[in-house]
Amino acid sequence: MNVKSTEPPKYTKKRLYKGNIAVILVGYCPDTLDRFVGLYKEAKKDFPGLKPEDVTCSKVTKSDSIQGYTIIMFPFKKGPKNPEDWEEYGEINFNY
Repeated sequence: MNVKSTEPPKYTKKRLYKGNIAVILVGYCPDTLDRFVGLYKEAKKDFPGLKPEDVTCSKVTKSDSIQGYTIIMFPFKKGPKNPEDWEEYGEINFNY
């Protein structure tokens, strides 16, 4: 397998949703293995116990505001303080 780069893309959005679901979104980026690996590496910085089998990788196909975005989702345990650069949101309101 030839993975070009596993660096996380610039301009990622990091969100924590109700129900303890963490999401990293990247707008209009290829949904390729190297991009998903980069997003996983970015998530591991703030969630070092994250395992690959806990991560869902996809492309948002139905949304008013983030259609076409590349996305990874994973469960997280809420602590006393959110990791830096992660925004809190309510319910997830898009289909992937």
